Amino acid sequence: MKKGIHPLKRSLDVIMTNGSFVKTIIVSSYIKKNLKLDIDTNKHPCWNPHKKVFVLDSSNLLQKFKSKYQI
Repeated sequence: MKKGIHPLKRSLDVIMTNGSFVKTIIVSSYIKKNLKLDIDTNKHPCWNPHKKVFVLDSSNLLQKFKSKYQI
C-alpha cells in the first residue's frame, strides 16, 4: 500500500441525544474526537411510534416559513 493516501483509523465518541455516548472506531478523515447527534434511536419516530413526533428546527427555518406566510 502507498503511504500517506489512506485515512487513519481513529476512535470517535458518538454523543446520543440523551447525553450517553458510544465509543467506536472509524476509518475516516473526520478530524473531531466526538460527534453529537441531533436525531438518534431515542428520538426518531420510526423507532418510537408511541411518542409524539417532534420537529427539529435548529436554524429556525420553520419559524421563518410560518412568519412569511402568516401561518
